[in-house]
Amino acid sequence: MIGLGKYATAPMSKRDIILLANAYRKRAGYSNESPIDICKFLENELPSQCPWVNYEYDDGTLLNREIYAQTDIVTGTIRIKNDVYIRAVNGIPRDRFTIAHEAAHSILHTGQNPLFKEYGSVRPFEDPEWQANVFAAELLAPCKICKDLSIPEIVTRYNVSATVARIQKENGEKFYGDQSEFQG
Repeated sequence: MIGLGKYATAPMSKRDIILLANAYRKRAGYSNESPIDICKFLENELPSQCPWVNYEYDDGTLLNREIYAQTDIVTGTIRIKNDVYIRAVNGIPRDRFTIAHEAAHSILHTGQNPLFKEYGSVRPFEDPEWQANVFAAELLAPCKICKDLSIPEIVTRYNVSATVARIQKENGEKFYGDQSEFQG
C-alpha cells in the first residue's frame, strides 16, 4: 500500500545487541547475577557512558496519552512521562522495560538516519523497535544467567515480566546452551 511503511536502521544481529547490552551493564558496575536499577542507570551510568544522552520527565503536556516515553535520535534526548518514571522507581516491570527500551534507542540509534521502507520490507535485524527490545531485555535480565533459571525465578530475580523472562530464557538456551560463551 502506498503511504504505509516503517523505518529501518543499520542492521544488527541479536548476538551483537546482546553483547553490547552486557558491555553497558558491566561498565555500569552490574554483575549478570544482580538486577539493574534502571532509573539509576538512566540518570547516572548512561550519561557517563554516552555523553550525548539527555533525559527529561514529562507531565503529560508533551507526550500524548498513548506514548509512555520517547527518544529523539537526533539529539539523544529521552523523554519519559512522570508516572512511568515513578512506577519504574517502584519496580513495575513494564515501566522498567520502557525506560530500558528508550535507553536502547539512545545508545543504538542516536545520530543515525533511519530509512523509510515499504511496509513489510523491514527485516527484524534492521527494525529499530526490535533492536531496542532485544537490548532492553538483555540489559534487564542477561540471557546467559536466565538459561539456567525458571521463568518465575527470572521474574523474581530481575523484576521483569513473564514475557521478558521467557524470551531471555529462550535466548540463553539458544546462544549459550551448555557453554559459557556464545556458540559459533
